[in-house]
Amino acid sequence: MEMKKILIIEDDKHIRESMCELLTLESYAVDCAENGREGLIKALKNLPDIVICDVLMPVFNGWQTLSVFRGTNKLQCIPFIFLTAKTTMEDLRKGMNLGADDYLTKPFSPTELISIIKMRLKIVDRIKSYEKLKNKRNVESAVENFRSKEKDKNDNFCQSLERAKAVQNVILPNYEKINGLFKDYFSYYVPKDTISGDFFWIREVDDEILVGVIDCTGHGVPAALLTMICYTQLNIAVDRFNLTSPAQIINKVNDLIVDFMGVNDNNLTSDGMDIAICTLNYKNKTIKYAGAKRPLYFVSNKLETIQINKDRLKVIENNKGDKLFEFRGDRLSVGANVSNFYTREQHFKFDDGDKVYLSTDGLVDQYGGEHFKRFKSRHLKELLLSLKNESMDSQNQIIHQTLSKWKGDNEQTDDMAIFGIKL
Repeated sequence: MEMKKILIIEDDKHIRESMCELLTLESYAVDCAENGREGLIKALKNLPDIVICDVLMPVFNGWQTLSVFRGTNKLQCIPFIFLTAKTTMEDLRKGMNLGADDYLTKPFSPTELISIIKMRLKIVDRIKSYEKLKNKRNVESAVENFRSKEKDKNDNFCQSLERAKAVQNVILPNYEKINGLFKDYFSYYVPKDTISGDFFWIREVDDEILVGVIDCTGHGVPAALLTMICYTQLNIAVDRFNLTSPAQIINKVNDLIVDFMGVNDNNLTSDGMDIAICTLNYKNKTIKYAGAKRPLYFVSNKLETIQINKDRLKVIENNKGDKLFEFRGDRLSVGANVSNFYTREQHFKFDDGDKVYLSTDGLVDQYGGEHFKRFKSRHLKELLLSLKNESMDSQNQIIHQTLSKWKGDNEQTDDMAIFGIKL
């Protein structure tokens, strides 16, 4: 326990030294001053727990000293005991009016001195304990109030996100509509947050079905805002400009987004989207594909080409002879403000039972596994090829299970989306 500090202010050397010796033997830390001015200097330096002060002294008398103590923020609450031979009621009242806590009349006994000191220190300890408890309760109340406000903010924010999700879901294809277009398919869609920067886009124009999987910059609120912009521009490309060619749609959307992002000289050139679009023609059994940084995976025993860019084609084959054809997109994202932006279109045929997949990069960028690495596109392609003979519903479940196991307890890295169709 820390020793209590006592300051003795007394001009009589004999009394001062006797009191110092007595209180030191009682295990107090004692400091002494021979007048009020010296006592004030020492009190400001060491902040005693209690002051014993003579009344009649040179330089500063006791009343002057007490008056300065009570007018000084650092000293005003320190217990102050007068030591005096003046015992008239007028003298006592004067000291008490100035803020003295007690009087000790000369001559005094050691027992009387120690008793008064102990009593005053107990009162001080009780006051400090009360203040400490009060402060603790005030802190606890403030913390609880802060937590309550933060909870309200979080609840309101989550409610806002849920409402934003309901708005954003308007742009996702209606399952009833999809079921009318495809006999067998799956859509795997897992936002990192409540709202997403990934979305699916499906349009039917005459004999052709346009399918797009889009990944807007980032995730969360900024990316969700971009999805609404990109969705609108895709529809404008089809409805206003009558485009059905994937490459032409992507090129036109790039122009529209660059113009949009440059409004009012905002120059938001870092925001845009990666996209893969394919046009399915069941009558002619043909697929047209174009992509901006996003591929198309085609699982089939053969590839009958119509228009192919061989430098953007890669073939994966397993030990059973099953093949996955990867058509890679061009290297620029939509929204790139460059004069030479373009995407190339690739055409090929399909047979009944072939499968086509479009995906964002959230799946392959997910960190996890035994060594906390990215899932990588190689693993995704091998997984899709291994699922060749599974139903699309089963494929969806297996992809979900595989990625959940890979992710484990790690945080989801990005929004995830993949759309698979059995042709």
